[in-house]
Amino acid sequence: MSKCPYVLDRASLVVHATTGGTRLHDLPAEPVIEAFREAGALVFRGFGTEPGEFAAFTGRFSTATLGRVHAGQNRREVAADEATSTVDLGKQHVGPHAEMGYSPIRPDLLWFYCARPPAEGGETTLFDGADVWLKLPERLREKCASHDLVYSFDESGPELWPLFTGVAADRDETLELLAALPGVSYTARDNGKIDITYQVPAAPLSRYHGVPAFANSIIPNESSGVTFADGTPVRAADRLSILDTCEELVTLVDWQQGDVVMVDNSRMMHGRRPFSDPDREIHVRMTTAAF
Repeated sequence: MSKCPYVLDRASLVVHATTGGTRLHDLPAEPVIEAFREAGALVFRGFGTEPGEFAAFTGRFSTATLGRVHAGQNRREVAADEATSTVDLGKQHVGPHAEMGYSPIRPDLLWFYCARPPAEGGETTLFDGADVWLKLPERLREKCASHDLVYSFDESGPELWPLFTGVAADRDETLELLAALPGVSYTARDNGKIDITYQVPAAPLSRYHGVPAFANSIIPNESSGVTFADGTPVRAADRLSILDTCEELVTLVDWQQGDVVMVDNSRMMHGRRPFSDPDREIHVRMTTAAF
């Protein structure tokens, strides 16, 4: 009987290769899916993963891959792969957020790959939104349960439109695509730009457990416009409460070369600790789940 090619440390969410020659393609899909459904995120470590293997592995669990819709932001393309880019190239702290929580094309699954780990710092942070929801102050939880969030992007230009439609297109085609998207309202400006708003629950039901998960983009969107649907702002005190609650529940991914991280983007938020090493390079892919 052959030895199992991996072992799962449930406390750290890390799936370890059991032998030096084990590769990601050796992993059976069903046990990975079962563990992922339960945990909400998995870190695959010790598999010697190369960039091409990263893309192939994500494809095993996905029906579609979102392209590089963040072209107007601080990222770099990964050569020979139209669906992979780097994460934000800054070195600053990034607060907890669901990827594209402000958009109707928010991906089901989020994938990271460590091409080069930093010398120190730069850990990716993970926060289970189902646990965060239960630990929020009662007043804030009640507010979020009774009022959707509204994200506003005033006078957005062509570099931002793909974040809502998934494709680069001219303004007329973009307006047609926006008209078909649930939760989206828009106004075409005379200057060629578009005001876009998106309304969505603060704690939508998670994909695999069907429970409220506080997985949104409140924290990183302080300056770009997010309010409750009744027009009231998200108060600074509420943001601090959210951050404090998240920090009580944080899981750190201390990157190692070749690590791959799989995230349930309907349940988990993620972020980043600050760092100074300019060689840190983490890749990201965003996909629609096949399960």
